[in-house]
Amino acid sequence: MGELADNSLTHGGPTQDEKMCFIQAQRYTLGENAKCVVIGIADLGQGIHHSLKSNPKYSNMSDDVAVLNAFRHKVSSWDDNFGRGKGLTDVNSYSNGE
Repeated sequence: MGELADNSLTHGGPTQDEKMCFIQAQRYTLGENAKCVVIGIADLGQGIHHSLKSNPKYSNMSDDVAVLNAFRHKVSSWDDNFGRGKGLTDVNSYSNGE
């Protein structure tokens, strides 16, 4: 959650006033014993797909392919020289129970 919130605040908007992170949690009971919590994080930014496509390496991707690729290791809106692109990979690993 921290990584997603950090990404929201980093890419959330062009001005400091627009850099907001919204977090919502909803608890569900499924049957007698199954319980879960769904957590959503959102911001006012341009979206993961537009952010990634600002990197010329990924600029020709369709929006849906860009979103999926953003969760791959070493894929970032930043140039490769900066060594970025690990945070969303970590989020994906945790969501898969690893």
